Amino acid sequence: MLKPDKFEVVFISWVNSLRDINIDNQANYILTLKGNQTYLKENVENLCKQIKPDSENEMVEKGHGRIETRNCKVYNQIHLPEDIEKWSDLKSVIQITSEREINEKKTNV
Repeated sequence: MLKPDKFEVVFISWVNSLRDINIDNQANYILTLKGNQTYLKENVENLCKQIKPDSENEMVEKGHGRIETRNCKVYNQIHLPEDIEKWSDLKSVIQITSEREINEKKTNV
């Protein structure tokens, strides 16, 4: 199970190590898929529903009167229809979901 404080330190260190990387250096990137990318978002959501993740981790934190559950799934078997040439170097899709429960009321964060 990931320890949030230790993960934060390692993640920040990793992000800081990327500062000098230029987009022209053929480096690796993590991109966020936003809701305004409707077509791609629908394809990725369908992918995540149809195949089993290659790895998965869930973390539950309790405190301050709430329960937060975070789930991270990694999919390495990527097969997106059409327009795939735009994403030919795509290696993985990472799906992160978060749910917060306060007074027995659950909300997706």
